[in-house]
Amino acid sequence: MSGLKVDPFNLQSLKVAGLTRDKTGDTAGADALLTLAGNWSLRDSEVHAWLLRQRLQRADYSSAFAHAGTLLRRRVEYTDPIFQLFETAYAEDVRARGPLLKKLETRPPWRGRFLQNLAQSDRGSVVMLSIAEALKTSTAPLTDEELGVQFRTALARQKLALIHQLRALLNSPALSEPVFDGHFTGQSGITPFVWTFTQDKGQRISLSAAASDRPSAMHVEYQGFGPVTFASQMLTLEPGAYTLAVDYRLEPGTSTSRATWQVRCLESGELVANRPVADSPGQTPGRVESHFVVPATGCAAQWIRLVSTPGDRRIALSASFYGVTINPDSRQDGAALAMQSAR
Repeated sequence: MSGLKVDPFNLQSLKVAGLTRDKTGDTAGADALLTLAGNWSLRDSEVHAWLLRQRLQRADYSSAFAHAGTLLRRRVEYTDPIFQLFETAYAEDVRARGPLLKKLETRPPWRGRFLQNLAQSDRGSVVMLSIAEALKTSTAPLTDEELGVQFRTALARQKLALIHQLRALLNSPALSEPVFDGHFTGQSGITPFVWTFTQDKGQRISLSAAASDRPSAMHVEYQGFGPVTFASQMLTLEPGAYTLAVDYRLEPGTSTSRATWQVRCLESGELVANRPVADSPGQTPGRVESHFVVPATGCAAQWIRLVSTPGDRRIALSASFYGVTINPDSRQDGAALAMQSAR
């Protein structure tokens, strides 16, 4: 066979000779020829697939993952099996972890898709947490976009403890700020830990920047019967006692608001805070507070929402909100109250 007369500068000759030696049991000879073929060209998927299998058999993960990366760039049908390979190798063989992390630190084009794939399963989520922690101190930690995908996927799967664990692990968004952008500056952040504003018929939500004569604010205008959600954001408060404080001003002409700030547990649906805004309009900003307890169970994550409660009479609401904060309530034994509320 002319193909067995190996031309070291001919990719097809190297490939045919290498695969032929493999069939005859000469694995070492096949490896040498196909490695040369792989070095000559990144386009031959059959060669790189063979090299990937051989490197895995030898637990040469650095080389194996390099060939896997080549296949991922060229063959979309290899995506799922290779991502499964990465997950299994990382989970079951500690020798695979360093090479895969090193590969991920280079931010290959498939990194985001791989991390998203991990979020789809329980074992993948465990692997993702380990990878996120390892990359945290590297030159390529998870981006806000990658982290947002993890949070949103976990939320869709109702893995609320995972959301809590991942945020605590990376401190992103910062745990020191339970309510993100509580002064409504329009700061960008990581979904779902940012404000989501509902624009619907009969209601209008807008933000205004701070000026010399006023702070930044969220402005809400609404006419209707309710119920309506104006703004919402996810929280991951630890069990304990807290104080919710809201600074606001109702515009002249607002007869009654029925506007209420609520904190509700995602798992149990328990409403732990429910503080209506006072109905007295005026030019001077007012403040309302609510003391509440996050229970020890069924409340790994929460929603904070500004809503209009339903009623028989049509309402006209025009209000500005300047600040929404949640802080630990030092006046109470939060841990004890949380345990009591969980019983």
